[in-house]
Amino acid sequence: MSLDWGALADGFAGQASYRKGYSPLYEAIFDYFTEIARAEASGDLLDFDARAFINLIESEWADRDIQIGVESSLVISAAIHAAILADEPEAAGLSRFYSTVGGSYEPEYDRDVLRQVLGGLFLRPAPTLRRFLREGRVQTNEVSRGALWLLAASAISTRTPDVPITLVDLGCSAGLNLAADSQPWRWTAHGGDLWIGDDPDPLLIQSLDFGREGVANSHALPPGALTQPNILARLGFDRNPLHLDDPDAVLLLRACIWGDQPARLARLDRAMAAYRALTPPPAIEAADMIDVAHTLPDRIAPGTRLLLVYNTIVTLYLADAEYAALRANIADAFRRLPDGVRGIWLEHEMPRSGEPAVPPNLCALKLHRLIDGVLTMRYLAYTDAHPQTILLLPAFAALVDDGAAKSTNLP
Repeated sequence: MSLDWGALADGFAGQASYRKGYSPLYEAIFDYFTEIARAEASGDLLDFDARAFINLIESEWADRDIQIGVESSLVISAAIHAAILADEPEAAGLSRFYSTVGGSYEPEYDRDVLRQVLGGLFLRPAPTLRRFLREGRVQTNEVSRGALWLLAASAISTRTPDVPITLVDLGCSAGLNLAADSQPWRWTAHGGDLWIGDDPDPLLIQSLDFGREGVANSHALPPGALTQPNILARLGFDRNPLHLDDPDAVLLLRACIWGDQPARLARLDRAMAAYRALTPPPAIEAADMIDVAHTLPDRIAPGTRLLLVYNTIVTLYLADAEYAALRANIADAFRRLPDGVRGIWLEHEMPRSGEPAVPPNLCALKLHRLIDGVLTMRYLAYTDAHPQTILLLPAFAALVDDGAAKSTNLP
């Protein structure tokens, strides 16, 4: 492929900006990549390390079709982390900066040395680095995102106990979010903590903000033990699903975790262990999520009353025409559901063009449902890409409010 280094520079700069105050190591790495890419785009003379980076990317991506921007940036950073996690000698010098393998990074002292060591890796690239650049892809692997469908399903189950649910994850990667309800969770809130599971060591503790609609939303999610949703079937669809019995797939998932966030890596490893213990295991199928959305009425488990479709940080990579096709297919699927079965579609995504804005660096939890045969969308919450705080919006109460039950298409 022919690379647009100006566009790549913009992608790197966006990643560096996003990580300010959150991931100092990756902020420094993407700042370095931005400088190299801008210099290449301007035709400036590059030193040996920077020229090695340009040559490496152009060589390994010569036969690859990759989206410039978010995808390209994250593939490169994950390729570096993969070489470190694989304990390859060419990447040994970088290990000192990656806390996922016991290192640490101090911006004030380590920035220049980090750049030198990165340059050495580009001059002598590790085999795993090259292979990941050629074949690796960005994966949905942040298991904290499973809390979003789980909170919604628990709110629904508060009003309709034991409502039978078929759960679908589009763009599911290895399907780890499908197992969210099998994990212990805890949410701190002003009116009192909420939790699922009796384990005193939850997978994650998140902050729940009931916002301006505190009374209504706290009714949807009362303090204490939340209602466990009744999941009849768990279905995942991905063009290239990963299987946790494949060591390369596990390395891919782990490499996409940021290298200065060992807690996230430990959480991923714990979630993979819990997923492997599920009986029966989720049904993961290699399929294009746009095409498969049309077939969902034929895939629900017998006895289902609610079809809950979920995706997280995946439609970000769809062009507008592709997203419109997905939306049309889900609307059609909901219209063709059997009598007594309703459908909702939850998305944890960035807003698309034409959708309401969200606060800086946050995503929206979007609820799509049929109203008078038309698929409509409202925001239920704002949250991080790796959810730590969930700010519920007024529409969230509609999930359990009896007066809104008909309009939300819940059973």
